[in-house]
Amino acid sequence: MVWRPELQDHLNGAIALAGIIAIHESPRSTAEAYARFYASGRVEEAEGGYRVETGEASAPLLFIGETEADRLFAGIDRTSLPRDGFAALRIRVSDIDRTKAHLASQDIPHVPTPEGGIAVAPDLASGTIIEFVTE
Repeated sequence: MVWRPELQDHLNGAIALAGIIAIHESPRSTAEAYARFYASGRVEEAEGGYRVETGEASAPLLFIGETEADRLFAGIDRTSLPRDGFAALRIRVSDIDRTKAHLASQDIPHVPTPEGGIAVAPDLASGTIIEFVTE
């Protein structure tokens, strides 16, 4: 059902899953453990943490510590998120201004993220941070 053309046009401009982010006390060792789950799994330093490449046409995993989470998601209350667990979905969009306009039209508050994206708090996104990016 995911690949049906009529289900691929989203009002918020979403076009792909760009990544999954975990906030963890030990981001490097956790990334190394997860990398073993994937045939092409490898760990590289990225974005103030450690990224696990999960394979072609698959979303990478990013493991960061609390300090990087504070920087990346400034202005978002993370107290409801699980400790040492997955915290955010990164969604690639075609046009960040379109995404902002759609969120505004639905009265959904969002905050800017350091690389030009925007994020929606967990209390408005089924318990996880949703970060929209154009990368």
